[in-house]
Amino acid sequence: MTTRRRSLSFKGAVGGNRVTKDQVFDNPPSTSRVTYAPFPDGPNGTQVTESENHPGWKRRKAGQASGDIGGDFYTMKQFASSDGKQVTFTGAELIGGFLQRSTKYVGPYVPFALAPGWPPDASSGTGALEVFGTKAIAACKPTNALVDLSTTLGELLKDGAPSRIGAELWESSAARLKNSVGSEYLNVEFGWKPLVADIQKTMDAIIRADAVIRQYKRDAGKVVRRRLDLSPTNSRSDTISHNNVNAFALYDGSELRKTTANKGQVLRTRETSVKRWFSGAFSYHLPLDVGGNPREVSKAKEIFGLELTPSTLWNLSPWSWAVDWFVPVGDLLGNLQDWASDGQVLLYGYIMEHSIVRDTYTFIGDTGFLSPQRPSILTYTTEVKKRRRATPFGFGLSWDRFTDRQLAIAAALGLSRS
Repeated sequence: MTTRRRSLSFKGAVGGNRVTKDQVFDNPPSTSRVTYAPFPDGPNGTQVTESENHPGWKRRKAGQASGDIGGDFYTMKQFASSDGKQVTFTGAELIGGFLQRSTKYVGPYVPFALAPGWPPDASSGTGALEVFGTKAIAACKPTNALVDLSTTLGELLKDGAPSRIGAELWESSAARLKNSVGSEYLNVEFGWKPLVADIQKTMDAIIRADAVIRQYKRDAGKVVRRRLDLSPTNSRSDTISHNNVNAFALYDGSELRKTTANKGQVLRTRETSVKRWFSGAFSYHLPLDVGGNPREVSKAKEIFGLELTPSTLWNLSPWSWAVDWFVPVGDLLGNLQDWASDGQVLLYGYIMEHSIVRDTYTFIGDTGFLSPQRPSILTYTTEVKKRRRATPFGFGLSWDRFTDRQLAIAAALGLSRS
C-alpha cells in the first residue's frame, strides 16, 4: 500500500480588503489612507489516499471475466467551500456634521471566522465493512440456486420416489390385471386410477429432477457476475453553533455597524449519507458427478408419454429401476449444502462504501451591519471512499486458514493468493 497526500484549496471568495480614509479639518487639511486585509484566506483541506499499484488494470482486455486485478483502497477528503462572492460595504462617521472617516470594505462575507473544525468520519471500520460484504454475498451468490436445488429435489423425492413396497405393488397390480376382466377393473375408482396417477407422478419426478441437476452441472465452472446495492443510510440534524453574534467577516469597522447590539445566530445543519455496494464474479466447482442413470431417465420419459393400459403396465415390469434411480439422487442431497459453502468461489469480490458528512453553516437573525446583504453559507465536508477485497471464499478470511479441500477447489479454478 502506498500513501499520497495533497492540499485542497478553499472554494469561495477569500482575502478581504478594508480601505480607510481619514480626513482632519485643520489648516491645511491632511489626509491619509491605509489598506489592509482583516479577513484571512479560507481553510485549506487535505486528501489522503492509500492504495495498491495495479498495473494490470490498464492492460485488462475488454470483457475479461476472471483475474482479480484490484485491491484494497481508501481515500479521505476534507474540504470547505462558500457559496458567496465578494461584497462591497461602505460607511461613514460624522463628527460635528463633518466627514471624519469613511470606510469601504471589499471581500467575502461569512458568518464566522473560518475555524469550526472538520465533520466526523462516518465510514465503517474494516470489520464492520466486511460484515456488510458477507451479507451481500449471502444475498446474491449463485449457489442460492443450489439451496433451491436441494429443496426441489427433496420435495420431488418426497412426493414422487417409489418405495420398494410401492414398486412391488405396481408389479403385483400388473399381474392381477393380466388375469382380470379389464372393463371391471378399469371402473374401480380406487384401484386403477390411483395406480396410474402414482406411476405418472413418479415418472414426472424423475424427469424434472434430472433437468434441474443437468442445468446445475452445465453452469458449473462458468462465471456469474453479481452487483448488489445495499440499503443507503441518510440522516440530518440542526444545531445552533453560535449565539448572539455579529457576522464575523468584518473584525471591526464601527462605522459599518448598527448602534444596537444584534442577536444573530449561526445554524449548523449536519447531513450524513452512506452508500455501500458489492461487486463480484462467482463460479462454482462440482468435485463429483451427480445425477441418475440417463437410460433410466429415458425410460421415465417414455412411460410418462404413454397412455397406460393393463397390458402396457404388465410389459413395463420389473419396476426396480425406478427405485434404483432415486438412490444416488438421495445420496446427493447430503452433499448439496456442503458444496454450497465450499464449492463456490469468488474470482473477484469487493465491498465498496462512500460516506459523506457535510456541515452547512447559515447565519440567521440580525447581522449587526447597515448593509442588507446576508453572509454567505459555509460548507465543511468530510468524504471517505473505501474498498475491501474478498478472498475466494469470502471476506475476513485468510489463505493460511483455508482447508485442504478449499485450496484444492481454488487450484481447480486457477486461483492463487497473489
